[in-house]
This record gives sequence, structure tokens and C-alpha cells, in this order.
Amino acid sequence: MKPAELRTARLLLRPWRPDDADLLFDIVRRPEVNGWLGSSQRSWTRERVLEGIAADARDTGLERRWAIVPDEVGQPVGSAMIERFPPLLDETGDVHLGWYLHPDAQGHGWVSEAAAALLAHALAAGEPRVWAVMWPHNTASAAVARRIGLTDLGRHVEPWFGTVRYPLGRLFCHWRPGAEHPMAVHARLVAGVELADRDDEPPVGPDGARYPGPP
Repeated sequence: MKPAELRTARLLLRPWRPDDADLLFDIVRRPEVNGWLGSSQRSWTRERVLEGIAADARDTGLERRWAIVPDEVGQPVGSAMIERFPPLLDETGDVHLGWYLHPDAQGHGWVSEAAAALLAHALAAGEPRVWAVMWPHNTASAAVARRIGLTDLGRHVEPWFGTVRYPLGRLFCHWRPGAEHPMAVHARLVAGVELADRDDEPPVGPDGARYPGPP
């Protein structure tokens, strides 16, 4: 069984609890947070937050969501997660990292510290590749991905969550020596997958940056 809690120098990463629901809802209800999480994340309610916490509590595998609890704060300020891409072309998806913070908790390096811990956790579990994928103009998350040592693969059509209207994502990955190269995986998936025909509008960055962002 994988550990339910992880420790870093300044953080406790632990499962979200039902009594955290108000804190979590206060974070994900904010447009400056949930706009970056995809269309399915924009209709948060407190009930949905509680359902998500209950679902996470039943999961003992590698893929889970952790509350980021800085020692100096003593309560969650955001979330970091290991998730698995949906299977495409009958292939089991690789894992990818995700994260978000309350806007008031930014600037302390907590997300980078949490993401680095989850990267190490996934690699220790034997994953051949660990990705981070984001909107191509999400410069803050791109900086985190670079900071923890993921390789910047650039802006590409994104087969997992891209759409016909907005196909591009910024792809980052760390892969083991001898593992299939992530761009080989990407090329196979892009060649065989039809993008969803949705017209979700990408968020606008806090600095006014718009999709698709820097090359």
C-alpha cells in the first residue's frame, strides 16, 4: 500500500479530509484557480468537493490527491496530485502531476516542494515517465515544472485533453533511461486519436497572457 502521507522539509502532504471541505471549496471556486483546471473543474460546489474527498479516501494506489499543509500554516493551502492519463489506443496511460494553490499562498515555493516530492514518489513506484501538461500560456505552472527538473518538450497538440478549437498544451516530462521517449508516445497518440469537439474558452493569465502563449 502506498503511503497516505508524505513529508518534505517544510510540508506535510496528506489526504484531504471532510473537515477540510470549506477550505478546499474556497480554493477551487476561485476563477483564478479553477480556470486553469479545465472545463470539467469550473462548476465546483461544496457537495462536489465532499464527493471528491470521499472518493480520494477510498483510493490507496499511486494516483491520489494530497492537501499541501505548510508547517508554518498548519492547514491546507492547496493541492498536489498524481493522476493517470485516460487510456488511449488501448494503452494504459502514463501518470502526470498537477497542482494548485490558494492565491494568497503563492510565492513561498510550496508548490515546487510538493511537486518535487510527488515526482520522486512516482519514480520510486517504477513509473517509466512522469508528465506535467498545462495550458501553453500557464507560465507559472511551466516555471514549477522546470524547477523540479522536468524536461520542457515544448508546445504540441495535446491528445489527452486538447480540443479541436484549442489543441495545444505545454508538455513536460521526466523519463527513465531505456523507457520509450515521451515524444514517441505523443506521436503515436496524436496520430491515432481524434480530439474532442468542444469550444471551452481558455483562461486568461493574471498578466493578461492568452492562449496559446509563448512558443
